[in-house]
Amino acid sequence: MQSQTIGKKLTDLVTNSSYKTNATALSNKIKEENGTENFCNYIEKEFGSL
Repeated sequence: MQSQTIGKKLTDLVTNSSYKTNATALSNKIKEENGTENFCNYIEKEFGSL
């Protein structure tokens, strides 16, 4: 990937408000579903305590 392309993508990432909106919505959904704890429990169940 060329540096100009990377620069454009980084600019889009930090200036495009839809990324923040979508991240906030996903964060709220994870919190409502107790997602972090459920994910940790899944990992422990599948792979055991590390």
